[in-house]
Amino acid sequence: MATVTIVIHTDNAAFENDPWGEVASILEKQVARDMRNEYYYVGCVNVGLIDVMGNVCGKVSIQDE
Repeated sequence: MATVTIVIHTDNAAFENDPWGEVASILEKQVARDMRNEYYYVGCVNVGLIDVMGNVCGKVSIQDE
């Protein structure tokens, strides 16, 4: 088993008008897609997440328990 950690910082302009919509978009369009395509793997650390404006706004890590 593994622990998946997703951190999204909502302190930039992409999150001003609809912060939860932007979070949902990142989870749907990046995290879910990349997990289905096996982009993430056990042992990956701090793989960047990108907001709609092209800025790094978070990270994904997967660690073995």
